[in-house]
Amino acid sequence: MKKKAVAGAVLISVLAAGDQTASQAAPPPKVVPVVPVAPAVPPPPQASEPAKPEEDVVPRVLPVLPVVPASGAKPPGSSKSSKAPAPAPDPGFRNEPGGRMEVSPPAQTPGPTPPPTPAPEARTFPQPAPGKASLPAASRPVPAANAEQTQLGLADALYSREQWDAAIEEYQKFLAEFPRSAQLAPALYRLAEAYEKIGNANSARLFYAKVAALSQPGPFGGAAAYKLAEAEFQERDYSNAVAHYKLAGQLLPDPKAKQSAQYFTARCLQELSRKQEARAVYQALADTQDKHPFREVSRFQLAVLLVDAGRPSEALPRFQKLETEAESAEIRAESVTRAALLILETDPKKALPALEKALAFAGTEKWHGALRLGVLKSCFALGDNEKVVQAYAAAESAIDAVQLPEVQLLVGDAHRQLKHYAEASALYSKLIESAPQSSSAPAARYGRLVCYYSLERSDLPLQIDAFLSTSPRPQDRDNAQLMKAEVLRVRGDYAGSAAAYAQVVKSKELKTERRNDALMRWAECAVRTGDNGATVAATTELLNSAPKYPLASTALLWRAETRRRMKETPAAEKDYEELLKRFPDFAERETVLKQVALLKGEQNDNAGMAQYFTQLLKEFPESKSRAEANHWIGRTAFETKDYKKAAGYLDEARKLNPEEYFESDSLRLVYCAYNLNDPDEFWKRVQEYRVRGKNRVAQDVLRWCAQNYLDTKQFEKAEPVLAMISEGEELTENDWFQLATVRLSLRNYAGMQAPVKAYLGLVSHPASKARGMLLRAKAELGQEDAAAAQKTVDEAIRLQPDGVLNAEARMVAADIQMVQKNPEAAAKLFESISIAFDDDQLAPLAMEKAVQAYRLAGKAKETQAVLNKLQSRYPEYARERGLK
Repeated sequence: MKKKAVAGAVLISVLAAGDQTASQAAPPPKVVPVVPVAPAVPPPPQASEPAKPEEDVVPRVLPVLPVVPASGAKPPGSSKSSKAPAPAPDPGFRNEPGGRMEVSPPAQTPGPTPPPTPAPEARTFPQPAPGKASLPAASRPVPAANAEQTQLGLADALYSREQWDAAIEEYQKFLAEFPRSAQLAPALYRLAEAYEKIGNANSARLFYAKVAALSQPGPFGGAAAYKLAEAEFQERDYSNAVAHYKLAGQLLPDPKAKQSAQYFTARCLQELSRKQEARAVYQALADTQDKHPFREVSRFQLAVLLVDAGRPSEALPRFQKLETEAESAEIRAESVTRAALLILETDPKKALPALEKALAFAGTEKWHGALRLGVLKSCFALGDNEKVVQAYAAAESAIDAVQLPEVQLLVGDAHRQLKHYAEASALYSKLIESAPQSSSAPAARYGRLVCYYSLERSDLPLQIDAFLSTSPRPQDRDNAQLMKAEVLRVRGDYAGSAAAYAQVVKSKELKTERRNDALMRWAECAVRTGDNGATVAATTELLNSAPKYPLASTALLWRAETRRRMKETPAAEKDYEELLKRFPDFAERETVLKQVALLKGEQNDNAGMAQYFTQLLKEFPESKSRAEANHWIGRTAFETKDYKKAAGYLDEARKLNPEEYFESDSLRLVYCAYNLNDPDEFWKRVQEYRVRGKNRVAQDVLRWCAQNYLDTKQFEKAEPVLAMISEGEELTENDWFQLATVRLSLRNYAGMQAPVKAYLGLVSHPASKARGMLLRAKAELGQEDAAAAQKTVDEAIRLQPDGVLNAEARMVAADIQMVQKNPEAAAKLFESISIAFDDDQLAPLAMEKAVQAYRLAGKAKETQAVLNKLQSRYPEYARERGLK
């Protein structure tokens, strides 16, 4: 590709320099762009079928036609005697800029500059007879080096004199003798053009194709590709046309010729339904700052394709910009129309100003039908039904016949919403009579039926049957059946009404709310007619599908009474219980609620029992059964692991009746707090239970509480829990160790002695014993018994001669030196620990203590040295501790 680009650059420089031989031979004309013609306004958009009142109507995207030369026009450079007919206009396209463009290559011949040859006019050429051209042979042999240029010059001379037949003969000779000539592209192109001049279109296209197929055809290849693309475009061979237009756009040097090729590339892509590629080309032409002939129509086509792609938000501002900036009146008119209809499609409530503007805009007459329909839709969406009616009265005569049914439906709906039922039904009838097969007719039939219902016509049942016979939409069918059922019910025909309701509730399309109402009406009619089976069926279906239906209590009562009459005692009892629970209104409600709850409990239905007791407490907060209710609700919640709920009820039961519920409910409260992971609440409940409880709280849950406090470093809370654990049986070494450690943190050195002693009595491993020795040494040091502490530390070091415990023992030894007022000795011990043990916790702590000890000993140099090491090795520790 890079090689071709270099070759193209060389070619252009050679062509620019000029070839004397070719320039003197009457070169073909240069590319001259045709003055653009604005796109014609397409015919008014036709809806495929009338839309519903709430839908939008937008004109279809219509293709654009190429401009075709007038019958008397001849392309530049054509012979007066040429009989080649101009291509017929293509009826499938609109006129547009650059419809046909004469594209010719530069005058210079491509390839390397040939050797100098005599100028063609130095030779004398007799005039050929009409229809035949020939030249005498040279008077002397032509040197081989100049034979190629001589033959080409001879053909070019005939070409420049428009002696097409003779030129064809000489170009053919040239091609036969010099098939690898550097001048192959111009020779082939002029040969093709000569064939075109004599009306031999097939041969012309053959040689244009050969030019375009050359590896480096240069501008001649671009001109040839454009010629081929034009012919293929007229023949609707868009697949080949798009390839040739692309090639022409790459090879033609003239910018306007390139733009023409690019534009028709997009047109071909559009016709091939490759709309995304077409959009990209249109966008490149549309968004350029260069005001070329194709920019305006490209902007328009880009906006149209954006609509096709479902991107109206991007298309709308482009149409709106064309409204004011387009030079073509037709494009301005179409743009303002499309913009208005796009707004109508996206937001009908905001479209009215744009639609009215489009109606008043010059040149939009062809779309007035769609625009007026849009005005009606917008007014309808805005709820301005009065304006819908007024607009229809003003525009009825101008509305297109195809769109009239949709408009009539919309206006009829507006009348109906205004409660003008007579006017609405008349307009619906007019629509049905004039356009019975239109897509608006079914909706009109239903709308008319609604008007008849509102007008309470006496023949309404017959009208409904007639409507149902037209196979209406499922939703309209269901509504019509509901109308019929209600009319019969109001007129006292309960059997007929029940049958109608029983039929309509079977519909799967009926909305849930309306279906529930129909079930209730069906049950009512069945009760009135004494149809027990229908009553149970209707009420059961209603209560199953809508247990919270507003009249569910009435339905449940009807079913309970019906089942009682039918001797279905268990089912009736269940209905009464449900009625008692949900819709009671009798005096002994408190007692009944308690009895039902206890019955549920006897049947092991604890959830049901708790539900009834909850309702009892809610409705009768001062009931004598409060303690019992709280106990069973709490116990049920505890068993279902709803510990948060259980705690409140169990605590209340224990307060209301401590004699009966303290023991069982207090323990449950302890375990509720445990399962809720609340150590504070747990310890509170444990302390309450210790006073009067008959049992001990399990050691494991106590350990859980203590561990929670230890993990959060709440040592003052952990200590009493650990102390309570130590009062139990089967203690572990860890129990004693934790108690001693907590008391050390609380500086209760005296209290450490017993747990340390107990701990050392349970362990035998040297490391464990050393750990106990360290605790004892710290306790002794805390009680200011330095000698005993030193002895204990020595024992710990003997047990653990290395490792972290050894380091901790040395730390205690250094602390002993500090207590004994030997800061320098202590400092050296601390410093040695930081050197010997590379531990991220011990080492920085030892260094910090060494700094403090050296400073206390007045050793400034040593203090600074250790401090520097600490800041270097553990900078974060130093910053957190504020060590300077």
